[in-house]
Amino acid sequence: MSADRQVLRKPRHLGGVKGHNKNEISSPGSPAPEGAELHKILIDTSVWIKYFKNKSASFSEKVDDILSKREVYVPKIVIAELIQGSRSEREVSVIEDFVNAFNIIDQKEDTWIKAGKLSFTLKKKGRTVNLSDCYIAVTAQEHGCQIFSLDEHFKEIQKALNVQLIFPDSD
Repeated sequence: MSADRQVLRKPRHLGGVKGHNKNEISSPGSPAPEGAELHKILIDTSVWIKYFKNKSASFSEKVDDILSKREVYVPKIVIAELIQGSRSEREVSVIEDFVNAFNIIDQKEDTWIKAGKLSFTLKKKGRTVNLSDCYIAVTAQEHGCQIFSLDEHFKEIQKALNVQLIFPDSD
């Protein structure tokens, strides 16, 4: 892989996503417009990594389609995971720019408690799921978002938590 391919690409819609401009969603009780839940999507770290690496044109087109048609929500923990996995200051800069293009969501008062209980419930059933993914699932549920992920273990989470998942077709 060339050095150029290792640098994260900026989303095609960065700065121009319809209805997205530095929105930080933090008010826990604000009602969503009727039908808004169908358009709200939380994109997991796994999707962003594949998208930024731009290895699959068909996958990138699917994500671009979602970016242009849906309200995209990104939890702060996903941003932290992307920065943690960065290989250069340039990649960190791209991620910081990217943050300004989408709705950034954060925890509510008891999100971590719910995530811990979800993890505990799954563990009792013999399923080991990363606590951060439990947190992402709880955050998605609290904000009325579907989860778009490549990680199969979200299917295990879905068995214990009422969340909607979107998995891309195989590439």
